[in-house]
This record gives sequence, structure tokens and C-alpha cells, in this order.
Amino acid sequence: MRVACTWDDTKCLKTLMEEHTSSTIHFRTKLLLAALQMQSSLCLQDLGQLYYKPLRDSQGTVVISTINYVKSPKSVSVLNSRWLPMNKVFKKAVLSEESSISDVLMASIQDQINYHQVSSLKLGRGLYLAYLKMQSSVDMIQLVVSTKTPNMLPHCKVRDNPHVSAEEWQYLKQQHLPDVLDNASELQRNFLELVTSAAKRLFNYMDISNEDANTHRLYDTEVIELTDEVSFIVICPSAEFSCAVPGQREILLQRGDLISLPIQVFEMIHLNTYQSTIVQKYCKLSCLLELDAATASHLHREAFSNSEVVIAKERLARLQDLQTKLETLWKSVRWLADVIAFARDRNIGSILMRHVLEKEVGVSTSPKRDLLQLPPPKVIKSTPGRGS
Repeated sequence: MRVACTWDDTKCLKTLMEEHTSSTIHFRTKLLLAALQMQSSLCLQDLGQLYYKPLRDSQGTVVISTINYVKSPKSVSVLNSRWLPMNKVFKKAVLSEESSISDVLMASIQDQINYHQVSSLKLGRGLYLAYLKMQSSVDMIQLVVSTKTPNMLPHCKVRDNPHVSAEEWQYLKQQHLPDVLDNASELQRNFLELVTSAAKRLFNYMDISNEDANTHRLYDTEVIELTDEVSFIVICPSAEFSCAVPGQREILLQRGDLISLPIQVFEMIHLNTYQSTIVQKYCKLSCLLELDAATASHLHREAFSNSEVVIAKERLARLQDLQTKLETLWKSVRWLADVIAFARDRNIGSILMRHVLEKEVGVSTSPKRDLLQLPPPKVIKSTPGRGS
């Protein structure tokens, strides 16, 4: 996934990886070789975005698919191939257990294109209320997202102003106190009304009953600021129900308008949407540092004389220090890790949503207003903000 953010460095990374003999790096080298061959055969450097899941058939064949929008067909050189109209490609295919990987691939083209089109769209300016729900399997944890906005948690808009004042935030965090309403200002009451209204619409969209909604929690550590234009507050279920385990029946996971994305996939498309410059630089630097550190570690093990050991040890220490600093910077952008830790912690104190939902709401809003809104066609340019 990191390479997909820095296709221009494919050749350089492959050359560096060929110097190593470990099985893990050998497999990565094979992947890079396949990417280089694809770039060469298409005369196209940017292979696009990775599809969120590999495609498989009953024979165990696996295809890693990338999707890209090409402005001009002439910019792609495809020998022994031709362009087809969309209506011929989108023929409905009936798949069975015996379907070949080519059938599986063709049947998924519509879904892949739809995913590519919506996974880089930014939300419009405003403050949002987002819903965190996880699903675990044997080897990964996934997040439930909308098919219309897979790069963002399911959400409802609170208001157009993305900024939350200290006065508003403090008031929201005090909703469990019995006399909090007596000392509230008009600004604070209006903010609470908007949050309450958005929460009810969000719970309605997620098919969560009033009884279950009351047990949900507000992530009160911070308002997550993606950019100067977009920020959001997170709601999550109680710790016992924050993550669906294998075999657990979940209505949310059976809906066609919701899908589950691996955490790493969600983070990558989410951050690449709102903080693309940071993501691209991180992907390039982390790949290079990882390879350099592997080389330094190998040289350190092979060092013979005292001077060789000292030099190799110093170089390895410098590279490891750079890796630590890079990961610290990367962690400051990755708000999701903190939210997930909060959601799964059974001991941490938090604000139950019943304290928010039981308040009187004076703002008149339609139940369907601002549900999972797509941004306007015009792309909103904004400065990357701190995520965590």
C-alpha cells in the first residue's frame, strides 16, 4: 500500500530490495517487479489506487487490482489490447464456486470503479458526528464504512462551522453533571442541540434503537480536525459491542450500503484524501528507511573487526533513531489508533450518549438532513490539519 502512494520510486525500491535475501523482502521484490512490468507494458508510471481487497477464485489464484482514471486513452499504450465501452464491460456476471479469476475480476469492475470514484472525495466544510464500529476476524480488524464515503466513518453533519470553541466543548463534556444546564450560555445550548439532533439522525441511519443508543459513548478526548475546513466528533458503542467478533450476527454488516475495510486500508485512503502530502512523503521515507535499516543490520551482524562493529552499530542506531522520529510524526497524524484504543478500553471513563440524547432539542431538522452527504463537485483545497 505504501508503494501505491509512490509509484515513481518503484524501480529504485526494487533495486534496493534485490540486495537482501530474506523471504519477506524477496516477496516484496516480486511484487515490485510485477508493478514495473505493468508500468512498462502500459507506458504509464502511475498505476493508480489499490482496490481495498485482493480478488480470489476457488483455485487459490489471487489478483491485486489497481484502479486509475486516465484522461486520454492515447496516454496508455496497450499492445494486443483495445478499449471497450463501459456498457460492454458492465455486463452482469453470475458467479459460482467454479468461476475463474478472470470472471471474478470482470464481475468486480463496476464495484472497483465506484470505489475509486468515491474514496477520494472530501466532505464539505463543516463539523460532523462520526460513528465507529469495528469487525474482527482471525488476522485483521476492519471498520464499517459507507459505500458512498469509504474514506470516512459513517457520519452526519452537525453544522457548517467546523470549529468548536473551548466553551462549547467543555459544556458537551459536562453533560453527565446534574446542574450543567443551569449555568449554560445560549451558545452552549445551541451547540448541544445541534449535536443531539445529529446524533439522533446518525443512530437512525445506523439502525440503532433508542435503548442501545443510550449506552453508546462520546469520544471526549478531542475534536478531530482533519483540515481547517473539516472536523468531527466520534461516537462509539460500549466497549463490549465496539468490535463484532467472528460468528456474531450484526445487522450492520448485512446491509448493502455498508462495507468493512481493513484498518490499514481505511487509514491510507482517509489520510490520502485529507493529508496527501504527508502520506506520500511518509510512504517514501518509511520504505527507504526500512531497507537501509535492514542493510545496516545485516552489515552489523557481519562486522568482524572492532572498528567495523563500531561503524556499523553507529549507522544502525542513526537509522533506527530516524525511524522512531518518523513513526512519532506519523502517529501524530493517525487519530484512528487513539479512537480505537478508547473504544476497546473497558476501564476508561467516558460520557454516555444518554446524557446528550435526553436533552430537549429546539432545533427543527428533517430526519434525513445531511445524512452521509457527498461534497460538491468543486474540490475543496485545504491545509492539512492535526489529526491526533
